[in-house]
Amino acid sequence: MTGNYSKILLLVLGSFTNIISFNHAYERLNISYT
Repeated sequence: MTGNYSKILLLVLGSFTNIISFNHAYERLNISYT
């Protein structure tokens, strides 16, 4: 049970950081376009 929980936690953390980096790239694109 603990192993599964940590796996899910890592997955959520990974997707969260992916969303953050995606947001940063999107903001950079917006800045370069305007």
